[in-house]
Amino acid sequence: MPLVGVEEQATLPQPLDFDPFFEGQGQWISTSVYQFQPAVPLAAATTFNVTVAPLTGVDGSAMSEPTTFSFATTAPIVVSATPGGILVAPDAAVVVTFSQPMDQASTQAAFSLRGQNMESLDGAFTWEDANTVLTFTPAARLDYGAVYAIDLAKTAQPASQQGTLREAWYSTFTVAPLPAVKSTSILPDAQGVNPENELRIAFTAPVSETMLFDAIRIEAVLTNTQVVSYTYTDLYELTNGAMDQVQTQPPFGYATHLMLNWYKQPNTTYTVTIDSNVTDFYGNALSEPYVASFTTGDFPPIVQIDLDRFTHLHALSRRRSWGALSQRGRHRRQALSPAAG
Repeated sequence: MPLVGVEEQATLPQPLDFDPFFEGQGQWISTSVYQFQPAVPLAAATTFNVTVAPLTGVDGSAMSEPTTFSFATTAPIVVSATPGGILVAPDAAVVVTFSQPMDQASTQAAFSLRGQNMESLDGAFTWEDANTVLTFTPAARLDYGAVYAIDLAKTAQPASQQGTLREAWYSTFTVAPLPAVKSTSILPDAQGVNPENELRIAFTAPVSETMLFDAIRIEAVLTNTQVVSYTYTDLYELTNGAMDQVQTQPPFGYATHLMLNWYKQPNTTYTVTIDSNVTDFYGNALSEPYVASFTTGDFPPIVQIDLDRFTHLHALSRRRSWGALSQRGRHRRQALSPAAG
């Protein structure tokens, strides 16, 4: 094409024809390059056929026949679907993000949230961000400790209703379990326990630190014995090493672990009780009080060397840094009187 000014572009031939047709604006950006800009984004998952009409060059040479070619726009995909992993809130909504605007009717028909018995849950749909984000809110709270599946069939269509998803989506998540004692560092009814050992208690889900501190009772402690109680969160231990599956941290004021320590007499039986009024973030209490007893043994032997001018006592311990266990650990020192027997 001849080189002309911007004002004269309209006099130049517009050589392209599209099937299916779409509106837009074209212009020659050089003597041999023509550019066409669609007025709106093209329909997804659609094949367009383009015909270039015969043109005559500035040197007088002409195309003998039209030229045709085609191109296809990409199909939409699911970019993400939340929640995922474990310890999911029972009132969580499912949020699905797509790479392109979607057709609401076909996408909602293709979506399902299924429980462990593969039943599809009832709920409400809402859309955001120009139909690229779908939110499904279940009609009822999810079951504690249950596994749910987010399923989106390939039949979901883009907004143009041309084509479907490139591939189906499937993912699962697990709701937080009801609170209970999961494990203890000193086994119930253990005998010959080192009096210097601390007691660590792990729960199945984060529980209220305030309620936990007030629920502790220890039988057989001497009058005014100082008991150190410390809470912390150890997701690695709680999830058996799968902490990367926890997508949300426990709320402030809730912890998964409790540490108790006090001066223990040798050859003495202690009974630790945690009352059942301890709750999780959702108000669920322990199903029953936790009661466990253990009996200490003798103190481990210690060596002390007496010298004429200098005495040096070295004790090797396996103390762990509280700060390394949790960024939100909390502790309390309190004096416990012997429990009434």
